[in-house]
Amino acid sequence: MAERIRLGVSRCLLGEPVRYDGGHARDRYLTDTLSEYVEFVPVCPEVECGFPTPRETFRLVGDASGPRFVTGKTGQDFTDRMTQWALQRVCVCRWMRAGNARQRLRARKLRQDAAT
Repeated sequence: MAERIRLGVSRCLLGEPVRYDGGHARDRYLTDTLSEYVEFVPVCPEVECGFPTPRETFRLVGDASGPRFVTGKTGQDFTDRMTQWALQRVCVCRWMRAGNARQRLRARKLRQDAAT
C-alpha cells in the first residue's frame, strides 16, 4: 500500500465543533471520499492558540503585506499570539516531514537487508 499524503485541513471541515459559533462545517467529500487517500492533519489555529469555542469572530485588517489579526466586534489585536502559533506550527510540520524521511530511510534499509 502506498504511503498516504499528509494534508493539513481545518478541524471544522472534518466535522469538529470548533467554529466561532460552536458549530462545524463538515465537508463530506473530505471526510467520506478523500480520506481514503489522504492522511489529514487537523488544524484549528484559533483553538490551538487557546481561544474558546464559541468565541468572537476574527478578521484580517490592514495592509496585505502585514495584516493584523483582530476580533470583529471589539477590535482586539491578537496578531502576535497568532504569529507565535504559526511559527511553532511550521516547526512541528518540519519535524513531521523530517520524521517521515527518517522512517522511509529505515524502511528502505530494512527492505535492502531482507533482500540480501
